[in-house]
Amino acid sequence: MVHFFMNNMRYYICFFAFFVPLIAFGQDFELPYQWITTQSGLSSNHVTFIIQSQDGYVWIGTVDGLNRYDGADFKVFRSQPLDSNSLSDNYITALFEDSAGRLWIGTKNNGLNCFDSKKEHFIRFLHREDDPNSLSDPHVTSITAGKEQELWVATSMGLNELPFGKAHFQRYFHDTEIFFERPSGEYFEGLSTKLHTTLTQLDGRKFLSESQLENWLLNNFEANDSTLNEILPFANRNKVSRKIGVILPDIEGNLWMGIYGKGLYYFNASSKFLERIDGPEGAWGKINNLLLQEGCLWIGDESGELYALDLDTRVFKRHIFSEDPCGRLDWLGKGSGQSLLLGTDIGFFWGKLNNKEMSWQKFFTESTSTAFSSVKICYQDQTGSLWLALDQKGIKYLPASSMKLAHPLPKVPDGQSVTAVYEDDLQRLWVGYYDGGIDCFSPTQLEKCSFSPSEESGALKKGSVYCIQQDKIGRYWVCSSEGGLQQYLPEEDKFVEQKLAAKLGVEGNVDIRAMQEDTLGAFWLAAHGLGLIYFNPQQDSVHLFEKQREAPLHSLANNWIYTLAIDRKKDLWLGSVSGLSLLQNSRFRNWNVGNSLSVNQHIRNIYFDQSNRGWLGTEEALYHFAPGEEGLKWERFELNFPHRGVFGILEGKDQRLWVASQSAFYQFVDSLNIFVRGGNSGPNELNFNACCSLNDGTLVFGGNQGLSYLFPDEAHLDQKNALHIERIEICAPSLQKSMILERPHGQTSVGSKIPEDYDQLILSLKWIQTDKSANHVFRYKMTGVDSTWRIGSGNQKITYAGLKNGVYTFQYQVAHQSGWKPIVGGTYLFEKSSNFWIWFSDCGGIVYIGLLLFLLLAFILAGILLRKASVSFGSIIFAVPLRHNRKGPSFEPLCQNELPQAPQEVLCVGDVKRIQAVIFPLSNKKVFHFEVVSYEDAYQRAIVKKPIVILFYVFFPSPEILSIGEKLKKDALTRHSPLVIVADQQYVGFVWEGIKIGAEQFVLNPSSSLELELLLYQLLLERKNQKEQVEQTTFLPSRFMEEVHKLIEDHLSDEAFNPEKLAELVHLSRSQLYKKVKKENGLSVSMLIRNVRMEKAKQLLLNSSLSVSEIAFQVGYADPAYFSRCFKSSYGGKPSDFR
Repeated sequence: MVHFFMNNMRYYICFFAFFVPLIAFGQDFELPYQWITTQSGLSSNHVTFIIQSQDGYVWIGTVDGLNRYDGADFKVFRSQPLDSNSLSDNYITALFEDSAGRLWIGTKNNGLNCFDSKKEHFIRFLHREDDPNSLSDPHVTSITAGKEQELWVATSMGLNELPFGKAHFQRYFHDTEIFFERPSGEYFEGLSTKLHTTLTQLDGRKFLSESQLENWLLNNFEANDSTLNEILPFANRNKVSRKIGVILPDIEGNLWMGIYGKGLYYFNASSKFLERIDGPEGAWGKINNLLLQEGCLWIGDESGELYALDLDTRVFKRHIFSEDPCGRLDWLGKGSGQSLLLGTDIGFFWGKLNNKEMSWQKFFTESTSTAFSSVKICYQDQTGSLWLALDQKGIKYLPASSMKLAHPLPKVPDGQSVTAVYEDDLQRLWVGYYDGGIDCFSPTQLEKCSFSPSEESGALKKGSVYCIQQDKIGRYWVCSSEGGLQQYLPEEDKFVEQKLAAKLGVEGNVDIRAMQEDTLGAFWLAAHGLGLIYFNPQQDSVHLFEKQREAPLHSLANNWIYTLAIDRKKDLWLGSVSGLSLLQNSRFRNWNVGNSLSVNQHIRNIYFDQSNRGWLGTEEALYHFAPGEEGLKWERFELNFPHRGVFGILEGKDQRLWVASQSAFYQFVDSLNIFVRGGNSGPNELNFNACCSLNDGTLVFGGNQGLSYLFPDEAHLDQKNALHIERIEICAPSLQKSMILERPHGQTSVGSKIPEDYDQLILSLKWIQTDKSANHVFRYKMTGVDSTWRIGSGNQKITYAGLKNGVYTFQYQVAHQSGWKPIVGGTYLFEKSSNFWIWFSDCGGIVYIGLLLFLLLAFILAGILLRKASVSFGSIIFAVPLRHNRKGPSFEPLCQNELPQAPQEVLCVGDVKRIQAVIFPLSNKKVFHFEVVSYEDAYQRAIVKKPIVILFYVFFPSPEILSIGEKLKKDALTRHSPLVIVADQQYVGFVWEGIKIGAEQFVLNPSSSLELELLLYQLLLERKNQKEQVEQTTFLPSRFMEEVHKLIEDHLSDEAFNPEKLAELVHLSRSQLYKKVKKENGLSVSMLIRNVRMEKAKQLLLNSSLSVSEIAFQVGYADPAYFSRCFKSSYGGKPSDFR
C-alpha cells in the first residue's frame, strides 16, 4: 500500500561544512585561505566587529580605526583631531547598517558616527553633559533598529532612541537616582504638617527618576506640581550606571536587553515599560549575546554560560556545550535550520537541535589548529565566505566552499541504512534500504511514497536494495539481494519479478549489486557470486557469463562482482573481488595483482568522468587509469584518511570530481593533480555506491543514518553580491567641458538626462568581489549602441561616444561562468534630448502654464479618458492613456517602429482597489493593457493571459504572497513572465525574500509613475530583443522541434505512442532522437511526450467542459487515476483544481 505524508527533507544545509579543517592529502597542500593582519593592510590585529554593507563592502572595526575592504584593498578611517568630519574615536565597539543603507559606528570613548557614503565622511552624534537630547554616554555598546526604522543605541549609561530622520535622542534608564536619607530630626523645623508626613514616609526610599517619585506621590497623597517642587530640595541624588551590554529587537519592534550586573530585561518600545525577566539564581552577571530562534531566546554570558528561554513558557534551560571549562563566550550566531554557532576562548562550537535536545560538536581546538583556539567573531558574508576574528591575531578568511554539506537527512526511518539512491526524469528521489523497502520522494520533498517488502503478489520482494534505475524509455527497475531484478509498473502500482534464477536454471536467489543499460536497450547485471548476466527485456532473453577455469585470461576474473560501468566507447567495465575486467568484442580482459595492480584489490567503484578518464575505487586506494591500445596506464592516489576505502565517485555540474570515503568528502584539484578535503559526513557512515547526482547539480550519498548532501556553489548565486555604478560623467569634447551626474544607489531601474551638447558618456563601475572567485564573470550592454553583450572586468571605465538624441538602456550583470543566470545586476536609463526640453521640464514657470492649459482642456481630456476606459467587474480590466507623473513633457522610450501592434498584457496582483489608484495614470498610446487581480486569482489569470510582466503590489507582506510568487516562477507556463515586486521602503527585507524565489526586479517607494513606467518599457524592449535573438539563433533547430511537437500532438490520444514510434516517424534511431531532443530541449523524449500531454490536458481543463476522465482519454491515458497522479506531479495540484 502506498502511504503519503508530509516530509520536509532536502534543504537542511548544515553550515558547519565551513568549520571542518580543510586537510589536503597526496602532498602538503591546503585549500586557499587567507590571513588578514596588519601586514595585509588591516589597521589592527585586535578586531572588534565585522559587517558587510548592502553595496558589498566588508567593514571591520578594530581598536585602532575602521577598515573598509573591497576585495582587493583596505581603506582605513581614523579619527583626526582637527577634522570634525572624521571618525570621532578609533576604538570601534559596534557596527550596524539600517534599512536605508546607512552605516552606524559605535565607539568606546566618543559616541556614535554615521557614515555618509556620497561624501565619504562621518556625521558625529556625541554625548554632551549640558544637552539632554544628546547621547547619554560616550561609550556605545550595541546598535540596532526598531519596527519604525528608529535607531536604538545602547551605552554604558542607558538606552537611546533616535527617530528616523531626526537628530535628537530620547534617553531611557539614564536618570539619576533619587533617595531620601536624613539624620534624626534634621529637617522637621518649620515644615507644614502635610510636608512633614510626606517626608517621613519617604525616608529610606529610592526612585529611579523624578517621574517615578511623582507617580508615587500621586498614588499615596493628593500631590500636585507644587508638592513635588517642595519635596525635591530635601532629596539626595546619585548618578546610576546601567551598562547595557546588548540589545536585540523582536518581530514586534520591542527590545530584549542584557544589563551588566542586573540580568535580562524586556523593553516595550510603544509603552516604554521595562520588564525584568527573572532568571535562574546566579545565572549571569554580564550578558553579552542574545539570539532569537524558533520561539526561543538564547542568552550568552561573558562567563561562558549559555541559557535558552522558552518564550511561551518563560522557562530557562542551561546548555552545557563543552566538557572543558569555558572562560568566555564571545560570540553567538545562527546557523542553518535550528543550529547554533558559538565562539569561545576554548574553540568554536556547532550545535544542532535533535528531538528538542541540543547536540554539540567542537571545532578548531588546540589539537587541530592552534590558530582557531579562541574565536571572538565569526561572520558569513554575502558570498558564503567566513571571516573569523581571532583573539588579537587578526582575521582568518575562508572562501565559500565549492560544495555545502548537509547530514543526516531528517525523516528517513530511524536505523535504516541507505544502500541505493536515484533521481528519475520527474526529479523524484528514490531511496533504497539495506533492510529492504523503498521510499520515493516528490520533487518538492513534501510527499513520500513508501514501498514495503512483502511476499505478496505485486509487492516489492525482500532483501537489500542495491540499485534503482530508469531505462531509456522510462521503465523503472529495482535490483536487490533476494528479489533479483524487478520492474515497477506505476500505472498498476505493482512490482513484476523477472525470475532470472528460473530462466538461468540456477537455484536460490540472484543477488544483483549493479545494473547498466547499453545502447541497444539491453541490461548488464552484476550478480554477486553468480557472474555477469545479460538480459534483453524486449526479447526476454538471458545469458550468464562466468569465470571459466579452462580460459582464465578471456573470461571473468571472478564471479563475485560489485560494480559496472560503460565508457564513452560503449565498452563494459566490471569490478570484482579479484580486480578489474573489461568486456570488449565479446572477450574479457583482466587486471589484478598478477599483471598490474599493486595489491589484490576489491574493486568497489568504477567511474568515467566527462573527459572519459577512468577512476577506480577499491577498499584500500583510489586509482586513475586511462584506457589505451597498449593497455592501461595507472596512477595511484594514497588517501590519508582513517577509512581509506572509496565509497563513491561522482562529478558535480561544474565537472569537478568528488570522492567519498566512509566519513569524509574530497575534491580533485585538476591543476595540481591532488585531492583536498571538503568536509565530513559526521555520524552518517556511507555505503558503497549509494550515491547519485541530481538534476540541479546536488550530489547525494547514502549511509547508515540517512543521506548526506553536497550542494554546488551555483545554489548560492541568488545571494546578493556587490555591483554598482560608482560614477557617471558626461563630456562635450568640442566644447571642452564635462559634468558629473549624481551617482545612483541601489540596483533598481533609474534614469538620468543628458543635455544635447554632451555626446560622450563615461561610466565607472565597481564590482566588489570579496571571494576572489574566478567562476564569476561580468558583462554589460548599452541598448541602441551594443548589438551583443560585452565581457569586462567589472572594475573599469566604459566610454560611449557620439550619442544621438534618444533613450538608452545600460544593463550590467555578474553571473557564473557555467551559465548566464545572473547573480546580480542592474539597469540604468539615459535620455538625451535638446537643451530646450530639459529647460522646459525643469522650469517652474512651465508648470504654471501647464496648470492653466489643464483647466482649459479638462472636460475634453475627461471625455477622451472615459471613452477609452474599459472596465469589467470581477477582475478589474482597464486601458487608459498613460501620463508621466513628473514635470514637463513625456518622452517615448521606444521608437515608433518598435511599438507593439497590440497592447501588451500587464498583470497587477494585490489589493484591487488600492492598485487602481496607483496604476490608473499608467498608460501610453495603448502600449500596455492592465488587469488587476487578487493574489488568489493570480496563477489562473497568468496562465490564460501570458502577460509580459507580473507586478506584485505588496501593501502588507505575508508568506502567502511569496508562496504564490514561487509557484508562478516554477510553473512552465508562467515562469517566463518577469515578476516585479512593488513595495514600500520599510519592506525591503520582504523584497529580498521575493528576489530569492525568482523575482527579477523590484521598485521601492514608487512615489511617481516614471520609474515604474520606464521599467515596463525596459522589460518590453528586453523581451523584443530576446525574441529577435532566439529567432536568429534557433531557426534551424526549431523546425525540427516543431515537427516533433506536431507528431506528438497528432498522436496524443494514442496510449501506445512512445519514443520508439516517434523515432520511426522522424526517421531516426532511438538514440539519435534522444540525443537531438536532449540537446535542443533539455529533456528526454519520454519527458517531452509527457509534458506535451500535460500541457494539452491543462488547456482542456481551462477552456473546455470535458470531464477529467474524458480529458485523460484524449491525451493518451486509459487510467484516469494514473493521469491525475501524473498531472499532480507536473503542476502540483489535482486536475479539478484547475476548473
